[in-house]
Amino acid sequence: MSKYPLWTLSLRYVLLCTIFRKVWGNLLCLAPRYMAPLCIATLCLATLCRTGVVVAEEAATPAAKTAPPADQSAAAEEPAAPAANQPRPRWKLTTGLAAPESAYFDAGTQAIYVSNIDGSPGEKDGKGYIAKLGLDGKMIAERWVEGMNAPKGIRTHAGKLYVTDLDRVQVIDLKTARITGTIIIKNAKFLNDVAIDDAGTVYVSDLLDNTIYRIAGDTPAVWVSGKEVPHPNGLLVHDSELIVASWGEGLDSANFTTKQPGQLLSFDLKSKARQILTPDGLGNLDGLENDGSGGYYASDYLGGNVFHVGADGTARVILSGLPSPADLGMVEGAQLLLVPLMSENALAAYELPDLQ
Repeated sequence: MSKYPLWTLSLRYVLLCTIFRKVWGNLLCLAPRYMAPLCIATLCLATLCRTGVVVAEEAATPAAKTAPPADQSAAAEEPAAPAANQPRPRWKLTTGLAAPESAYFDAGTQAIYVSNIDGSPGEKDGKGYIAKLGLDGKMIAERWVEGMNAPKGIRTHAGKLYVTDLDRVQVIDLKTARITGTIIIKNAKFLNDVAIDDAGTVYVSDLLDNTIYRIAGDTPAVWVSGKEVPHPNGLLVHDSELIVASWGEGLDSANFTTKQPGQLLSFDLKSKARQILTPDGLGNLDGLENDGSGGYYASDYLGGNVFHVGADGTARVILSGLPSPADLGMVEGAQLLLVPLMSENALAAYELPDLQ
């Protein structure tokens, strides 16, 4: 593209042509032998000037390929088009989150709390934090509580927020936004989700150690362990049972894939009797929520799916193609399913009637 505007090139063309006409006339009077050089010089001048005018005309009318890129800021606020036959989320938050693992709605504060790993999910780096959102998906406090390592599962009870953090459970006061207690679980490898019964007893899954811990007061103890709970992830207390979303069997710690897909299991809170709720394996299950009708919602982290599991154990995919759907949350009054999209640093809220 020429750096000179069109009018300067046109003026230069006129002036040069005038000068050459005068020189041409004077030299012809001197000697005919200058005829050939002058013809060549005139042709070169015409070519150069014409090139300058054409370039200037192109500069005056920019081509489509040189146009500035369209502003993408508006598109970030509007949820992207879903896969075929899949609903759009009501809202989607894409700022202020960093590897969001779990989302939980607390009815007492009417707020959504989101755990953010902000780094490696297994590293003690002090970068993890909790964000606080409104029901409209707008950020209230991006770093509501900081100073954790790799916070994951979240639940609240009696004004306290409980969050797993690798080998400990952090207890946060909802009013003051301060960590008021830390329950360290010795020998824990990779604490993941948390569930709490009506009495305040806390249950915590250890994904890598095939173990579920029970915390009564501030004292943790192994509740179930071994082959009965193959790599437990999502937890949910439902009536008198603890529902468990299994990641699967034969886990490869290098990439977290498994030889067998995970299932939904249930354990009686008193007898610990186990039942398999889904005869078929579903995937590498992560998030788990109650649908209010005897069934469940479960996310498949590696597969990118969200399932609805009926009371009879039959499962169907209701969302697919999602980037790392992690620990689900539910807003019952607003009929919203919260889906953290961990690898996209986003949180999407889907209307439950659209998922039926």
